Amino acid sequence: MHCHNDKGLALANALDAYRAGADIIDVAVVGLGERAGIIDLAELLINLIDMDKEGNFWQLSYLKDLYDFVSEQSHILIPPHQAVTGKNAFTHYAGVHVRAVVKDERLYQSLNPEILGIKSSTALGMQSGCAAVELAIKQIGREDLARNKDLITKILKEIKEISKRGTPIDIEKELPEIIERCTIKKLMTKMISG
Repeated sequence: MHCHNDKGLALANALDAYRAGADIIDVAVVGLGERAGIIDLAELLINLIDMDKEGNFWQLSYLKDLYDFVSEQSHILIPPHQAVTGKNAFTHYAGVHVRAVVKDERLYQSLNPEILGIKSSTALGMQSGCAAVELAIKQIGREDLARNKDLITKILKEIKEISKRGTPIDIEKELPEIIERCTIKKLMTKMISG
C-alpha cells in the first residue's frame, strides 16, 4: 500500500488496507513525501497497536529521537499539532483539561505518552484557569505560592494579557518573571494602602 495524503485520508486508507490483508505499507517520518506527503510512521504504528494488541513489538520510545533527527536533517519542522509526535500532542492548558489531567491523565489522553518515552506537560495561555496556574507554580518549585488565591488570580490575569500575542507562556522561563511582577505589584499595593 502506498498512499499520498492529498485529501488527508492516507492513514485511514492504510488502516483499511491493513484490515483487508495488506502486508506492506509505505510510510515516512513526519509523513514526508511528494505533494501532501505519505502515511506518517508514528501515526500508523499507534493505530496498528490499537488494532492488534498481540503484535505490539515496536520500540516506540525511539520515535522522538528518530523524528528529531529527520527534522534536523531535512530542515522540516515537526508541526506542533502533529498527532503523536508534535510538541503539543500531550500538552494541556485549557482549565477543564488541566483540572482533569491532574486527577487522571487518561481522562483527556487516548494515548499514554510514556510508551513514546515522553511525558505530558502543561502550558499557560488564553484558555488557562486557576488550576493550570497552580499546577505550573508547583512545577517550578514554588509550592509556597500555590495556595494564595489572590496571587493566582493576578497571575492568571497577566497570563491572559500576555497570551494575546498568540503563543503559550513558557512555564520555566516566563512564569517566574510573571510571579515576580505580580508579587511586587501586590507588595506595592499593600504599602500604598497600608
